Amino acid sequence: MIDENGFRINVEIVLAHPTGSVLWARRRGDEYWQFLQGGIKSGENFDDTLHRELYDELRNSGNTVCLLAQTSDWLRYRLPRSLIRSRGKQICIRQKQRCRLFVLKDPFTIPSLSLINGSVICIH
Repeated sequence: MIDENGFRINVEIVLAHPTGSVLWARRRGDEYWQFLQGGIKSGENFDDTLHRELYDELRNSGNTVCLLAQTSDWLRYRLPRSLIRSRGKQICIRQKQRCRLFVLKDPFTIPSLSLINGSVICIH
């Protein structure tokens, strides 16, 4: 969903392992690495989107992670020209997102990373 100011509204998920590693991903063919993120769809609220993204990206229902921290307000930024793309009739030129940091509850849990479509995974 894009708001009246041209911001694509989304959630960002930082997923940490109890050992301190974090999950980064990038789309195949892209040079940019990022934390997991997804746009808020019409009719969804922030939490709905967060749970959908956890499941879509990691096949995680949310019950295997624990919330550690979150941003208190929206983070806003302009997209580089090379990343601007049209979404139907609207053009997204910037994003605003709220970020949440989760840690896996069980140190022996490994998310189903192979299920992430078209992405390359890196854990640091």
